[in-house]
Amino acid sequence: IVIVSDVLESVAPSAVGGVSEDAVFQVASEPIKTLLVGSGIDAGKITVDASLPTEEVKEFTVGDFRYGVTGAQTAALLDATRASGAVLVPEAVRFGGKEYTVTSIGDRAFLDALGVTSITLPETVTEIGEQAIFGCENLLSVHLPASLESVGVTGVSSNRRLKEISIASGSRLKELDNGAFSDNMA
Repeated sequence: IVIVSDVLESVAPSAVGGVSEDAVFQVASEPIKTLLVGSGIDAGKITVDASLPTEEVKEFTVGDFRYGVTGAQTAALLDATRASGAVLVPEAVRFGGKEYTVTSIGDRAFLDALGVTSITLPETVTEIGEQAIFGCENLLSVHLPASLESVGVTGVSSNRRLKEISIASGSRLKELDNGAFSDNMA
């Protein structure tokens, strides 16, 4: 049995139940071997072959947030529409044994996130995409980091109750696209 995933996070004890006792496993990395051994598979039946192709993670979900990989150790927040209350976007997230620094808020990430009342972005974020924080009817405040360099078209817009957009001191903001902070009604 060949397992090429390098992002496997858990293996239940019954995950490979019913396979022949003579079955051997070939995996792409030591961490995957460790998971298999932890599920009860004899370590002697597992070989690591680093030349095996591995799956490349493009997107992943942690809690209420979906992220997209943008570099070897960076990610964009792609979808936070299920979030509610005061949202604190993390500086970094762990997935598949890797840590990714959150450097951007993707297009439409908070589109119509009706349950969100405030959003605070970490100092690692440099970019807010198009309509990233858009149509959040109960949003009252947005706190932007000094590291922010650009806000896309209608990036923080059409939020009916938004009363405060604060940008941390020492701001490096260079670019506000069309309607970046438009139509916030309060």
